Amino acid sequence: MPEQRTDSERDVDKFYYTYPFRRLAQITQVSPEVGATLPHNRMTHSLKVAQVGHRLAQYLCAHAPSEDNIRRAGGLDPNAAQAAGMAHDMGHPPFGHIGEDVLDSVACEAGLDGYEGNAQTFRIITYLLSHKPHDAGLAQVTGMNLTPRTVAATVKYPWPRGKPEEGKRYKKFGYYLHDRERFEELVAPFVAANAGQQTVEAQVMDWADDVTYATHDIEDYYTSGLIPLERLAHKPDPDGDADDYLPLNPKEFELFWTYVTVRLEKYNRIPTFDAKKRFQHYASLFPRTPFNGTLAARAHIGSIVSTIITDATSECSITVDGLLDRGAGGTMDATISVFKQLTWYYVIDRPHLRSLQRGQKDKLRSLTSALIKWAAEATKSRETDEATSRRLTVDEMWANRRELPPILDELLRKQPFPTTNDPDEERRLLVRAVLDYVALMTETEVDRLHARLVLGVSDG
Repeated sequence: MPEQRTDSERDVDKFYYTYPFRRLAQITQVSPEVGATLPHNRMTHSLKVAQVGHRLAQYLCAHAPSEDNIRRAGGLDPNAAQAAGMAHDMGHPPFGHIGEDVLDSVACEAGLDGYEGNAQTFRIITYLLSHKPHDAGLAQVTGMNLTPRTVAATVKYPWPRGKPEEGKRYKKFGYYLHDRERFEELVAPFVAANAGQQTVEAQVMDWADDVTYATHDIEDYYTSGLIPLERLAHKPDPDGDADDYLPLNPKEFELFWTYVTVRLEKYNRIPTFDAKKRFQHYASLFPRTPFNGTLAARAHIGSIVSTIITDATSECSITVDGLLDRGAGGTMDATISVFKQLTWYYVIDRPHLRSLQRGQKDKLRSLTSALIKWAAEATKSRETDEATSRRLTVDEMWANRRELPPILDELLRKQPFPTTNDPDEERRLLVRAVLDYVALMTETEVDRLHARLVLGVSDG
């Protein structure tokens, strides 16, 4: 039967059958303790990013003022934007951003150019995965065999790691130096077509990520009782204009808004007066009572989320410079940034969660260190006793590796270890393979392997 799908439609379908994507169902947004009772995880979030990105791309393609600008920027494929939404979080390790911090520290200590979730996503889809189990063998890995346009759409930051003085660019980057050739082949031509910027699909995915992350957190943490939307609710100002609102609890809103202003000031994103008014407009829709578990209450919060997403997408356009205008002169962008702070204020910046995260960091670091030591011992190329320094045979080396976890063994075999005797590069590649392995684990798998390998206790 002839293929009925376009190439980018086929890209979308592949993710449903890909383990690193399905694994995201066991990766939480904030912490396992909080996230375990919430309806959203990184997989449901990614599905929403894909859906919002696809619809936004369709809207932009039908938006006459954007048509010529899209063409000049290299085009816009809604299916590629959808696939990018499904891919964008695949590089996130266990425990979310604190896991990223741990693996980044380990990588830098080994002389690598760090660890970053977006760069890891690029590595997963272009290198670590094989489209078919035997299509390239162990020496050559083809990745998911996605179209270059889809691969480029996943790259939020089309550059390698920068220098510390470059600020955000130092920490946020799109590919590792070990993966530069694949970036130059698959992504660079699309970036060049848009004057060195993200592709239009990547910008669409990026905005869809921001919007869905902010809105599903509102839903999750209100329904779990952690974000008291009722204490931030507003009402129309009887003495003001039609778009003027007053908080029902002025003290609560004042404390929250002060926190928002201080946090966003660090990123040079102080919310404008218009953004404050926009937030207060949405706050006038907030429920007046805590969540009571009824279908009506769920419908209420769902309606608020739907309204915000609709506004955040319908106001967008593509500028003559090939950039996504997020609407209303930046007001909607700033408003979404404010909504993100709800989770920080009421959930993340709590002493209880901070102490939990410290424990998670220690657990992930000790497990990663133990795995690096284990992999180094299992893959040593020379015996270390004083009697002989003969080099092990290939069969002996593979026999040593068989004691490792199978996926780690597989990832080590896939690394292009140098044929010359370069122990420093061998060490860097070994550490990268271990980081690849840890990044593919779920939080439950980390807990179990840490118990066995570090604590020496049975997991069950």
